[in-house]
Amino acid sequence: MVVHTETRSVTIATAVIALVIAVGVNAVSAAIAPEWSRKNVLWLAVAVFVFAVGTALVLRRWRAGTSLAGARAVAAVDTGDGVLEVLQVSRSGSILVSGHAENGEWSAWNDLRAGGKAWDVAAVVPANDVVEYFVVDTEGVLRTARRDRGQLSAWHPVPIAGVRGQLVRIAATSLMPGHREVFAVTDGGRVLHAWKWDGTPWSAWSDAGLAGCIDVAACSQRDGVLDHFAVDRDGAVWQRWYADEQWHDWENWGRPGSAARAVSAYRKAGGFQEVVVAGKSGDLGNRWYSEEEGWSSWGVLDTPPAGLDDVAGGTTSAHHMHCVGVGKGGDLWSMSWSGWWSSWRAVPKA
Repeated sequence: MVVHTETRSVTIATAVIALVIAVGVNAVSAAIAPEWSRKNVLWLAVAVFVFAVGTALVLRRWRAGTSLAGARAVAAVDTGDGVLEVLQVSRSGSILVSGHAENGEWSAWNDLRAGGKAWDVAAVVPANDVVEYFVVDTEGVLRTARRDRGQLSAWHPVPIAGVRGQLVRIAATSLMPGHREVFAVTDGGRVLHAWKWDGTPWSAWSDAGLAGCIDVAACSQRDGVLDHFAVDRDGAVWQRWYADEQWHDWENWGRPGSAARAVSAYRKAGGFQEVVVAGKSGDLGNRWYSEEEGWSSWGVLDTPPAGLDDVAGGTTSAHHMHCVGVGKGGDLWSMSWSGWWSSWRAVPKA
């Protein structure tokens, strides 16, 4: 998930490979044609240099997701009108959105044209008929756009001060009408959050007090209460919650199966929420909360044939939940709950 770390690793690996090739080419040419090798050593060096730079650029673009089809990441938000809005970050860096209706139908995918090369996406509903989108790109820049009664605004940077490092994963939720809060993980593994009320500026980034993380999620089960989730580099899931205007301490939930790699949380109805976690082996686990029973233990859910790399969840009504995942090949899959979970179905392609 960490863009700069992956790019540096690819560049270093390419340099090492190029050095090995250079030594090998010179050794072979010296053995076969020593005179020719001495005369053309400069051209050999130039050729190897061009090869190394070209390969590094190609691999850098591949790691940034600019040349492959399919989805890299997925998010979902309940718009309150019986439609679950699903957002995918394509491997080309675009943000695509589709509406998933309770009857299982999907609308056509539309490009939100966020600009740049997107890396992760989140969305929140701070008021009726309003959706706010947040995108972090491959350079760690966080931007937002607002859809108000069907009209999408222009994208612009989010003016939040105090970030230390580059943002790589984000989530968003609303504590109550008029509020939105963004949660993030940096390339150094720090967990941050910032918030904004209608008519006020953004707060500065606040450190959530958890290090070494790779993903983050958040959910408000009812007005005035927030649950915050994070996945650490060892694959454990952490949870803390906010109520009565204060945060409670982090609790280590362990893992539902293999080491976790992605987490998502969503509200089903007042006082009920669910957390879904994708493991590095492609498996899927879940926990749910009700005010009457508290948190359940970990459960295990079925997965698509190739497993999952990322996951999101949401609702279309109080009794209909939906889980959307990114398969290992970049395809999107979905399943629904209305008393029991359905089988996974392939999502129509963009």
